[in-house]
Amino acid sequence: PEYFTRSSKKGTFTIENLKAGNYYLYAFEDRNKNLKVDSRNEAFGFLLQPIAAGTKPDSITIYQVRVDSRPLKINSIRHYQDRSIVRFSRYLQSYGFSKPDTLLHGFGEQSDVIEIFHRLPTTDSLLLKLTATDSVAQTLDSTFYIKAGKAKFPTTTVKLATKRLTLPTETRELIAIISSNSIIRSLRLDSLGIIRDTTVFQRILPENLEPSDDHKTITIRAKLDTAFFRKKAPKPQLYIPTGFVETGDREKSQKLLLPIEPLTPEAAGTLMVEIKTREKNYIIELLSSDGKTIEMQRNLSRYTFRNLPA
Repeated sequence: PEYFTRSSKKGTFTIENLKAGNYYLYAFEDRNKNLKVDSRNEAFGFLLQPIAAGTKPDSITIYQVRVDSRPLKINSIRHYQDRSIVRFSRYLQSYGFSKPDTLLHGFGEQSDVIEIFHRLPTTDSLLLKLTATDSVAQTLDSTFYIKAGKAKFPTTTVKLATKRLTLPTETRELIAIISSNSIIRSLRLDSLGIIRDTTVFQRILPENLEPSDDHKTITIRAKLDTAFFRKKAPKPQLYIPTGFVETGDREKSQKLLLPIEPLTPEAAGTLMVEIKTREKNYIIELLSSDGKTIEMQRNLSRYTFRNLPA
């Protein structure tokens, strides 16, 4: 059976005279007074695990959210000389093309836009099959053509930003996460490396690089030579040469010289976490103060985050 009750203005509620058994709790705003949820305008929430009648828990809290759960769709497709821009009705979690796999593509400034680069003749077009999933796990399967348009897409200046730059002295492993404001077409690795002074330079090799699936981020992991950690040695710097990144519209990045502050055990932080949940699959994320992911782990009941900067 289903039971309804209304909460007070403070959100407190009581359900009485329940028969023995397990119950699922679901709560929602009913501004329309029709006992149906309009998830765009009315908040809703639920408890994933059932509650057994008669256990008399002290209190039950149900957190509510508003979610736009309208069907995911393509809002528009615009064609330029060297790319096509596909806009969606909502932010995407992931997407993929069944064919061809040779095209360069990725999210635009936001994840509700996909940029697809091409060099198609003005008299030709190309059929693409798309599967996309949005932030509420709704899936869209669509087929459309891309072609070369007459308009030229505005040129974007390449900007690189550092999302993480750490060097624990215990491990001597440099971790640098470099992001681009435009989709990355290729990388130039010559002259990329770590500088101590004019006598000590360590190259970054291809195996030290981990490009992301979204073609906008590169993670550098490299173990540094002990020469960088000698007493009174100058602080190392990450040298990123001109043209390290070439974007989809073939613009190149400028030179960067990033100072690296070695992280000693005395200055590093440690965070131990213990997870208690009935869920089999879950993610643990350590976030910075601005909401960026520092480290992520999966399905671990205990874990220690180490070498955290102050």
